[in-house]
Amino acid sequence: MLYCFNAKQFNDNERTNKEIEYAIRKKVFIYYDEKEDVFKDENDNIVDVHNKEVFPVSFIFQLPALIKALTDNGAIIPNNQEQINMVEEWYNHIVTNRNMISFTGDMVSDPEFLNYIYEVFGRNPEVFLKTTKKDFNGLIDLTELYDEDSDLRKAFKYHEDEEFILSEKVEINQDEIGNQEYRIFIYKGRIMNISRITDTVYHTIPQDLIDYIEELLSRLPHNFPRTFVLDIFSYQHMYDVLECNPIEASGRYLYNTVFSISDDLTHTNIESLPEEKDSTQVSYSSEVDMKPSTLVKVQGSFAKDYDDIKRYGKRVEGFVHIFGLPEGIKIDLDKLFSSITAIDEDKEFEDIPSKRLTPES
Repeated sequence: MLYCFNAKQFNDNERTNKEIEYAIRKKVFIYYDEKEDVFKDENDNIVDVHNKEVFPVSFIFQLPALIKALTDNGAIIPNNQEQINMVEEWYNHIVTNRNMISFTGDMVSDPEFLNYIYEVFGRNPEVFLKTTKKDFNGLIDLTELYDEDSDLRKAFKYHEDEEFILSEKVEINQDEIGNQEYRIFIYKGRIMNISRITDTVYHTIPQDLIDYIEELLSRLPHNFPRTFVLDIFSYQHMYDVLECNPIEASGRYLYNTVFSISDDLTHTNIESLPEEKDSTQVSYSSEVDMKPSTLVKVQGSFAKDYDDIKRYGKRVEGFVHIFGLPEGIKIDLDKLFSSITAIDEDKEFEDIPSKRLTPES
């Protein structure tokens, strides 16, 4: 199998560059030259991908173009665009243990829907709200949702066709590493590897988590893709699905890799990392492994509109702010968000509802 990246090298993405170096050593590296619309190897020789198995290794912003190019050129890939869309809309196919509903923005003006929300969440004052575009997530007070004059309801009026998720507020279990969250790579219905959300701390994986994942996979809808990334968290005395993401554009933590299937899912040999990983920065430290967050405030996004209304009482013209994006990653923002007007890199960034965002989701 070939592994297709978006470039030969990235100026400020050491992890992806190490994966590229590994793929080159294994003689399985190609990249997509979008400007010339061709696939090339490390020596810039053109590669014919027709009828060849190719695993895309991309960033979420660039994935659609890469999938289209591979499909148009007859490559055999894990998921087509329709399957990737289904993975991103996982909440319509997988039932979680915690209460969760999806809806479009226009539904919040429907009294029957508000009654349904009350039936699901009861008198719980706080629930977790996120956009499926991942430009906003955070706790909201349900009384805001029921009040048609609230800032939240006013923000929804600008996003009536967008999809949102409401879920029950739960306390994620924690330990010496931090939140008990796990990223699982699934390939053709089989667990490839599992990692906590860390790049620097050795850790083991509980067997009951593996049992939960295998049981979950056994009851997936028959039409749901069998190759994807599954994020799981632990709360109370149970596990639950946090979200699913395309395997082609998901962040790879310490024990995650797209190059091989692990035969030690519990990490019995705790120091046995994927071949392409650098172990020099990994330790048994019990300190929480924190990563710098990237804050997003985009003209036309729900996050910005909600923030503007809370601050100024109305939707205002503003700027796109994306921080922490590695050099060499170019994004066609117009394809991601509507009404984008400008980028102001010098304007001071204010505190806003935000989410960690990396080029890999």
